[in-house]
Amino acid sequence: MQPKLFITDLDGTALGGDFEQYARFPDPFSEFLDQLTANGCRWGINTTWDVDGQWDLVKTSSVKSRPDFLMAEFSRRLATTNNDGPVFVQPYTDKMAIKLAEFCDKKFSALIQDICSNFKAERIFYYGHLFQFVVAPNDNLDEFKKFTEKFIADDEFVCSFKQRSFSVRPAFLNKGVALQAVINKTQLMPDQIVIAGDEPADIDMMHPELAAHYICPSNANDAVKAHVLKYNGAIGTLPYGAGVIEAFNQLIER
Repeated sequence: MQPKLFITDLDGTALGGDFEQYARFPDPFSEFLDQLTANGCRWGINTTWDVDGQWDLVKTSSVKSRPDFLMAEFSRRLATTNNDGPVFVQPYTDKMAIKLAEFCDKKFSALIQDICSNFKAERIFYYGHLFQFVVAPNDNLDEFKKFTEKFIADDEFVCSFKQRSFSVRPAFLNKGVALQAVINKTQLMPDQIVIAGDEPADIDMMHPELAAHYICPSNANDAVKAHVLKYNGAIGTLPYGAGVIEAFNQLIER
């Protein structure tokens, strides 16, 4: 095994636990990334964060090396980096923007209008690629869930519920899309790529045609753990970044 590229998720994977989340890589994880670079393995980030947020995290951290790729917002955007900061990969980023705009005109806007005109919201979030509707406490949650069944059954949407919060995004946006673009750009083989994640959304980049080696920390979702084990990956006994480092070392020792 000669890893040439390491891709990590952020929340719950590289970040979490006793370290300040959303601010910087834990110092041990920064050292880990720098050691990868010293050994000839490039690294990148694939997360729901936007590109600027990812870059700010890198700059705030003690890591001396820099990511080769920043994959953002379920593959909505893809950037490389230089000394001045992120540089969007083209024509990938513009093509995705056009595709998303067309989808919004075709379906997404109608979904948002349909929900907002029929139910009261405690909070509403819309990021262009992701819509989140938090049902007001005095509104009927069961009625709302029944109403959204038509969206859940639509293959063009990816929907999820968490308590009173309903989230939806276009199905064509997933973490595997940007990774495929990176592979096309680097011409790396699956056996040269290691993927670290913790949530079901990360499984989209843990595909045999994209990467051959998968790792996760002990806090990972059960579905992720099962997927990692199915493909002979490694699961750390520790949570978050420490578990990722542990699992990576397990792969190398094999």
